[in-house]
Amino acid sequence: MTGAHVAAYYPSWSTYDRAYPPNEIPVEKLTHLYYAFANIVNGVLAPGDQWADMDKPYELNGATFRGAFEVFNRRDSPLRQRNPHLKTILSIGGWTFSKEFSLVARTPQSRQTFTQSVCEWMTKYNFDGIDLDWEFPGSGGLPTNARDPADPQNFTLLLEALRQGLDQLAQQQGRDKYLLTVATAYAESLHRFLDMPGLARTCDFVNIMTYECVGSWSTATGHAAPMSCILNAVRAYTMRGVPRHKIIPGIPMSGRAFAGVGSPNVGAPVGAGMADGSWAKGIVDWNDLCAKYTQAQGYQRIMDPAAGTPILYNPQTQIWISYEDQESVTLKCQAIKELGLGGVFGWDISQDRRGDLLDPARRVLL
Repeated sequence: MTGAHVAAYYPSWSTYDRAYPPNEIPVEKLTHLYYAFANIVNGVLAPGDQWADMDKPYELNGATFRGAFEVFNRRDSPLRQRNPHLKTILSIGGWTFSKEFSLVARTPQSRQTFTQSVCEWMTKYNFDGIDLDWEFPGSGGLPTNARDPADPQNFTLLLEALRQGLDQLAQQQGRDKYLLTVATAYAESLHRFLDMPGLARTCDFVNIMTYECVGSWSTATGHAAPMSCILNAVRAYTMRGVPRHKIIPGIPMSGRAFAGVGSPNVGAPVGAGMADGSWAKGIVDWNDLCAKYTQAQGYQRIMDPAAGTPILYNPQTQIWISYEDQESVTLKCQAIKELGLGGVFGWDISQDRRGDLLDPARRVLL
């Protein structure tokens, strides 16, 4: 697939307890790298984490780099030297920082003010584009988020303003176009509000979060990212006007772990909620799955061919985990290729420090 997208998100919090600095990202395996997340404060772009984004010093190759922004984008950065063709994209919002999206999308003036701040950041910090992760226009999200009945329509207007502003900036600078992407929900209850033709018209890529299909709300075991999740989302988005080559499904770089499960079957009752995870309840990083959840520790690997997704099950501890491995990523990327989609992204690379799950994606898609 010429021009396919093999991408991953790197969240700012990776540099803290996870001790995964940005210079360790396996950028050789990526075409696009997303930095998550910037915030919106008083209608303009703002750091999500000032220390991690802009201030934390990194001593690399005899030079000091300030914050992840410089590690990502300074011309003499080891990341840029290891992959000169890498595209870096600043992701805005996410679950925590979607509070003001409705406000900046609401009026022509608010959209223009926000667009101007985005253009200033692109010039100052040298990202190759932005990703809007509004969770969610029309429904859902944190109860403290600003809301308006016209949010879905205003979202399109905001994207149009950003597309125009970024294109003008690229023309002024004599550079390739800035990328404009969105991260969207797989669930029909959330994506039904979106103006799909508007996304198709304005955005370079639509990153669909085709994971987290199970969680703390689940009363029975199920896969976090079954093949059906990708197929259903693609069908829904294409039927409503998004071309296949712009659709980028996501894969989790972690497993979802349930406790008190008496059977390895999908749909088995969950007796004790989510099991302990790497950093959060029920979420086990790929890094830990490889080290701690093996046959030696009493875990059986069971492939579910219908879902294209494996399971780890321990009958003694009654821990049941849905996750991705090289085989399942290969199967999903083969489907992505056959469907003519734009590529794949992983959330998040701190959970797969070496980029093991990127290897099959590259073999199939690039």
